[in-house]
Amino acid sequence: MAAEGSASPGDGMLGTAVPVDGPVPPVELLVALTAEAASARVVRRRLREWLLRWGWRDDDLDDVILAVDEAVANVVDHAYLGQAVPGTVNVYAWTTTGSQGRLVTVSVTDQGRWRPVPADPGLRGRGLLMMSTCTASLHIEHSAGGTAVTMTSKPLPGSGH
Repeated sequence: MAAEGSASPGDGMLGTAVPVDGPVPPVELLVALTAEAASARVVRRRLREWLLRWGWRDDDLDDVILAVDEAVANVVDHAYLGQAVPGTVNVYAWTTTGSQGRLVTVSVTDQGRWRPVPADPGLRGRGLLMMSTCTASLHIEHSAGGTAVTMTSKPLPGSGH
């Protein structure tokens, strides 16, 4: 099950980005799904459509999508390992405009268990590096209640003040 939340720029949100063309897209995007492999495709599609409406294009768009896809894949592969039924993966994104230009911040959360990166990850274990390379900032917070991976994009070119 997925939901899209929205708030209009007139709702008192300071620093809200302005869309490039057409009707005002939702300022926020929320996708909540069962943490299974097929969910990554749904997240990629919804996030891509939403970012396109806000003016993201080409490599800048692909970087955000790639980083979020990796975070979702980590939830699917690791967060609920050993549980009889998969839990959920929640993707919450919002846009802001600051002195550097338009940014998108995306938080990918779960209610599963954090699995520390093994000392020898073998052929795997490069997802965190890839996420940090594709974004301007990456913050990971884990607790008994789950994990939150929050990423902020690099500024969208041509969107500065």
